[in-house]
Amino acid sequence: MVENLTDEDIPGLSQVERMIGFKKSFEEHGLTVNEDLVFELKHFRMETGRNFARKIVNENIDIDGIFCAAGDKVALGLIDELKKLGKRIPEDYAVVGFDDIDIAELVSPPLTTIRQDLHGLGETAYNLAVQAIEKEEITQRHIEFDTTLIVRGTA
Repeated sequence: MVENLTDEDIPGLSQVERMIGFKKSFEEHGLTVNEDLVFELKHFRMETGRNFARKIVNENIDIDGIFCAAGDKVALGLIDELKKLGKRIPEDYAVVGFDDIDIAELVSPPLTTIRQDLHGLGETAYNLAVQAIEKEEITQRHIEFDTTLIVRGTA
């Protein structure tokens, strides 16, 4: 599991919720998450994924699958560097990203990822912004959006 943290080591809410969902899914299937294999990354960049790839190979970290809650860019950097280090995807390392960015299906192998309901997210953000501009009362609430696993070639 690769988790993203934002500036000043303050977890971004979406990454925290992704981690909660990851752990919940494990629990629902009778599995436990090995916390020693949860790594916190600080940026949403491809270079972050490349650096993490070198870390897991150089330190011989015993994993065969990686979920990048930090997003597809990190996953793509990770895959790129693992391949440069002679590793095979998904045979040596299965990789799953998060976001389903456009390039995810164009890389080789195509990235398995989690797709978010960006339309619903954008529509909700717009409606909340309009309410704020019009000085309407906005009540705090928890909103969840559907996600879909998009199985491609990396897992």
